[in-house]
Amino acid sequence: MAPSPRDTVLAYHRRTKHRLDGYAAGPEALDWDDQPAAFRSFADAEKVRLPLLDTQGPLPDGQRQTPSLASLGALLQLSLGLTAWKSYGPDRWAVRANPSSGNLHPVEAYLLLRGMEGLADGLWHYRPDDHRLECRARCATPTDAAPQLALILTTVPWREAWKYGERAFRYCQLDVGHAQAAVVYAAALLDWSVKEVPLDHATLTRLSGTDRDDDFHGGRKGRADTEREEAELLLALDVAGAKAAFDAAAVHHWRAALANAQWSGAASTIDRHPQYQWPVIDEVISASRGGRMPTPQLTPFLADARHILQRRSAQRFDPRHILPLRDFVDLLAVTAPLDASGFHLLLFVHRVEGLDPGVYLLPRNEAGHQLCAALSKPPETVLDIPGLGPLLKLVSADPKKLQGTARQVQCHQDLAASGSFSLGMVTAFADAIAAEPARYRTLYREAGVIGQALYLKAEALGVAGCGIGCFFDDAVHQLLGLQDESFQSLYHFAAGLPVLDPRIETLPPYAHLQDDDPMTASAPLQADAPYHCIPADEAARMILDSRAGKLPGLILLDSRDAQSYIQGHVDGAMNLSGANQDRLLLKLNKEAPVVIYCYHGNASRTHAATFTDFRFKHVYSVDGGYAPLAAALAEAERPATTPAAALSPALLAFLAEWHFDPADLNAPRKNSLTPLMRAALLGNEALVAELLALGVDIATLNSDGNNALWLACVSGNGAVVQRLIDAGIEKDNRNLLGSTTLMYCASSGKADMLKLMLDNGADPLVENFDDARAADLCATMECLRLLRTSAR
Repeated sequence: MAPSPRDTVLAYHRRTKHRLDGYAAGPEALDWDDQPAAFRSFADAEKVRLPLLDTQGPLPDGQRQTPSLASLGALLQLSLGLTAWKSYGPDRWAVRANPSSGNLHPVEAYLLLRGMEGLADGLWHYRPDDHRLECRARCATPTDAAPQLALILTTVPWREAWKYGERAFRYCQLDVGHAQAAVVYAAALLDWSVKEVPLDHATLTRLSGTDRDDDFHGGRKGRADTEREEAELLLALDVAGAKAAFDAAAVHHWRAALANAQWSGAASTIDRHPQYQWPVIDEVISASRGGRMPTPQLTPFLADARHILQRRSAQRFDPRHILPLRDFVDLLAVTAPLDASGFHLLLFVHRVEGLDPGVYLLPRNEAGHQLCAALSKPPETVLDIPGLGPLLKLVSADPKKLQGTARQVQCHQDLAASGSFSLGMVTAFADAIAAEPARYRTLYREAGVIGQALYLKAEALGVAGCGIGCFFDDAVHQLLGLQDESFQSLYHFAAGLPVLDPRIETLPPYAHLQDDDPMTASAPLQADAPYHCIPADEAARMILDSRAGKLPGLILLDSRDAQSYIQGHVDGAMNLSGANQDRLLLKLNKEAPVVIYCYHGNASRTHAATFTDFRFKHVYSVDGGYAPLAAALAEAERPATTPAAALSPALLAFLAEWHFDPADLNAPRKNSLTPLMRAALLGNEALVAELLALGVDIATLNSDGNNALWLACVSGNGAVVQRLIDAGIEKDNRNLLGSTTLMYCASSGKADMLKLMLDNGADPLVENFDDARAADLCATMECLRLLRTSAR
């Protein structure tokens, strides 16, 4: 008999708890070079670029805005758009108005639009990286109908699961709450109201177009579970004085209109090479789709648009800063207007003016006061917070011991101890899930809504916040004496004075979209981009034709960082950077063909769009970036008289796919994985055998200090492990933590790999830097038995 939705949800919650003796199941290794795509786009869909806010001029401030491209652009920029780019060395990442766990951003947004000048009635997808809308479906609607706008939020669970494994569903729901609140705050600045419309799963998927499976993973690489989007909720926005309410009649209209719509667009691939699967996420998604109920909503304070654009998650706090009591009260007060909120705040107060260091509780209702029942002594009321009630001191504590406790129970994160305070959001849990398993989503979303309110208020007060999704669940509950699941802590947050890292450079969010003609900012773009995306072999032919004089004047640009350019680039390429881009845009011949390549073929598209905006007529972005281009050039120039040196088609395809240089089979990528290491991690015996036959270096270590043997054991392919051992690879190599491959096998419960290593003479007596041997790290009794037998 299949478990009930209630039992499935509770089982998921229990198995995804972090514990002091172990974390919830997650990936054993992360490949930062191949993380899921942060942005989704729809090929062949009509695109409309939205106007950007003039951040040097007046910004929305609560005055009523009529629906237009400009006001719609402001709503999306202030809620889901980019607020900055950050860079450190060769790494570059975007920051958005809506916070996200790990900055992985699983949330996608779709808009149902009617009566918006400049946009066809129908369903549109928002692309935050380019601040554009992509038309998914054109619908026929009455010409005299009032304007209508609804925003549908979906999630791509794999973006979070790639890093966080089974716990990812929790983080997806927190991020839905973050995004939902971000929309509410942005809409308030336009004097638009927002209301969540509770809809069943089938209706949400139909209205968002996420039920069109072939549009998301048909005929392309990537598993269905990595490409799928889960429709989460619909937010109706009053943009016309409540003349176009999103009621049952509106839902019926949109379902019928979309059934007869003209659809376009195929979704870009999120992850072509997923390494793991987490079936429990699919199970809890299905079990929590039941009776949907709206997330308790904020009555938002009127945030300053500049604070929204400046909001960042703190990375470090000043451990000396004392938060004024008035600011502390103002911060907590923003959580008060949540309708029927059942979240109680468990606070670790480190440095707040007028409050002793200690553990405090802010109960939200009578049930919250029951949390104190298991305490050894009654709590002390220290102050009354308007709209919230009494702040109770549970225990005073030595500052250092309090910091140690806060740090320990919140996954040893210094943010939890160095800020002015941190808190856990505790809510009645078991009864809520028993009554309706779909409440699991709603509870996490409500916590995310509270988190966004705290983020923005902290920014307004001149401090900063940081959401904390990683904590040892039951260790937190034990502080309140909780022995069952009647209450659970779902999300944590810390606040304090941020300390900025001077090594990280902050760049404008949409500099690549600025145009010398502002009137083009909202002009519709053709389905086919004005620049051309070409495969590496075509780019190689153009370069060779240029060298042969058949294509004179070709301009070749390398947009990678300066260090990568110096280490290796295509002959004749100029390095394109922020320092010289403006000069090149003004001085280069706009009639000449321009070919741009980057690391992987993503940033080059942004640069290509910029060159096109500056009226360059023949601009090309190289798909896949530098490595496949270098491989294509090497293959095209390979002498026909040396067949013995030729690489197999399978190996050439592998090198191109993973952006390795075929001219140097020992050259690593950013995280120091060589072709041999990558083939070992994939468990591809044929490729490993060919690389070994070509004489690649088996002693190379990756950025963690591991050799290819460790990665082969991660893959679980014993044949690959045996080939590497037979080739003479070091069996007892110690990585940066002093751990050996044998220790890895023991700690991950890979008994078959452990036996193979022992059979081939791996030393079980080697110790790591904590003086532990493989036998001390065993995850299973079978592994321990094997090691004890080998020691006899």
